[in-house]
Parts: sequence; C-alpha cells; structure tokens
Amino acid sequence: MTATTIQREQSTFCVEHRPFKWLSLSAWLNHTWRRLRQDEQGTLVSAEGVLLATLVLVGMIAGLTALRECVVSELSDLGGSIQDFNQGYSYNGVTGSSATMAGSRFSDATDIADDHGDIVGQGDNCIQFNVPPTGEFFAILGSVATFNITAANSNSATGTLGDTNVNITTTGGGIVSQHANGLLFSESASTAGTYRIDFDDPVGNVELFFDSVTRDNILGNFTITLSDGTVLNNAAFDIIQDVITPPAMIGEFNVISSSTELLTKINVGGIDYLSDPTPLGAAQAYGRIVFTDVPPCGGVQCGGITSIQFEKSGGPNLLNAIMNVSGQVILDTN
Repeated sequence: MTATTIQREQSTFCVEHRPFKWLSLSAWLNHTWRRLRQDEQGTLVSAEGVLLATLVLVGMIAGLTALRECVVSELSDLGGSIQDFNQGYSYNGVTGSSATMAGSRFSDATDIADDHGDIVGQGDNCIQFNVPPTGEFFAILGSVATFNITAANSNSATGTLGDTNVNITTTGGGIVSQHANGLLFSESASTAGTYRIDFDDPVGNVELFFDSVTRDNILGNFTITLSDGTVLNNAAFDIIQDVITPPAMIGEFNVISSSTELLTKINVGGIDYLSDPTPLGAAQAYGRIVFTDVPPCGGVQCGGITSIQFEKSGGPNLLNAIMNVSGQVILDTN
C-alpha cells in the first residue's frame, strides 16, 4: 500500500484598508450629479413632460373629434344624395283598332330619414350636431327663374320657380288671376291683408317684383325667413334703379306699358313700405326690390330664403297690380 501525501495549497489574501474619507456637501452634490448625468437607465417624469403629453393628447382628441364629425357629415351627404335619386317613371298605354298596350307608372316617394329641402348648413338624414356645422360651404345654384303660376284662386296661387314649388297665400282674398307678367292681385281696400310666399327649397338671390301699382296701394313690412330658421322682421330692402329696356323689360321681368315710373320707399311708424310716387290717375309704378340683410349667394355665405311675408293695404279704386318673384334654387351647399 502506497501512502499518498496530499498537500493543500494555501492562498494568501491581501485586503487593502483605506481610511474613510468624509465628503463635503458640495463635493457630494457634484459627485451625485455626475452619476445622474452618466446614468442612462430608467425614465425621468417631469412636470414639463407631463404638460407636453397632456397637450399632445388633448390636441389629438380635438382633431379626431373634428375628423369624426367630418366623416359623419360627408357620409350623411352621400346617403342623402343616394336617397334623392328618383326612380319614378311613367309611360302611356296605346290603344289601336285591334290591340291595346297598358301604360305603367311608378312614383318614387321620399325615403325614410330624408326630408325634401333639408336645412342649409346643418346635417340631415337623422344626423344631429350639438353645434351646426360651419365653414365648408359653397352654394350650388340653379339658373335664374321667375314664378311660373299653375293655379290660382282668390286666396292662393301655386306654381314653380326653377326646380322648386312655390305657394302664395293671402288673408284678404285679393288674388285675381294669372297674368302673363306674374300674379294679378287687387288693390282694393276690401282685400287688404297679408301675403305670404313659401318656397319648398331655399332660394338665393331673390328679387321681388311689383308692377302697375297705384298711389292707393301700399306694400311692405316684409318678414323674411331664412333656411337656417333666422327670421328678419321689417327686413331692409332697396329698390333697384332700373330703366325699362325694349321690349318693356327690367331684368328678367316684363313691364306693362302703363307703368312708367319707379316705386318709391316710404316709412310709416318705423316700417318701410312701397308705393307709387305720384297721385292716383297719373302713371303707374313698377320696381324690383332686393333684401339687403340677406347675403347674396355664390360664395362662402348664402342667404337661402324659404318664405317672404308682407302687408298690403289699398284704397277705393278697383284696379289691379302685378307681382312676381325670381331667384336661384339652392341645389347643394357642399
């Protein structure tokens, strides 16, 4: 048996002892600042960072809300345009000596959630906004048209102006009949009352025309209702200083030969009226008026009118006068 000697290897450990060194406050602060500046781990949440993040998030909320409203509004326009497609049609039947073919028709009614003549500047098709949309607005107008009468009786008259329907009513029963130049109405005091013109769709650049007006007849105190619901009482107006051009026309209106002078504006008790400037028996008056408080159409603003109301008095004569109206139907506002 062989003896084995195991020799343990001894290691020598040397520990260096350094004396403790006290640091001054300024030295400690400098040492700590250097460590913080060189430390790239972790995040620093400061008041500036919180403020910056808040501003960014708030800005995003406002922007995304605006984006939501724009998308909803444009989708509403798209839905409204699809609903306004008219699939109505009709054709007559034909009857011969030995054969007959039946006719057919279909009338496309107003669809659900779609109103004829939606309010300009507001959402439609069941879309509601806390604040009516503003800004993006440009009126697309139809051509200038005058009132084309299709039926009339003592209290009302109906017809069209371009692509919209027009209804005229009166409380005095003074409507006489249709006339080549417009609507014939009585100037007699017995038919004094209020006239109202209603448009199915908003109409811009409206001109109101009167012809063959005598001194006994006073017209005025106009009340205008705009498509956004605004009501203008005793609406301000100007009489266009026209000169009759052959063949007896002013603007788009025909003038009868006995009318040779312009209407004049008078004020009674703070209310503006129209009248013939000369005494009864002299020449009769004509004139077209524009409402100066209503913005003209064709730009970023547009005064779409939905109704006009005015008062008519009269005198002892049994003469008749003529009225007409022109304008451009507002077809679209985007």
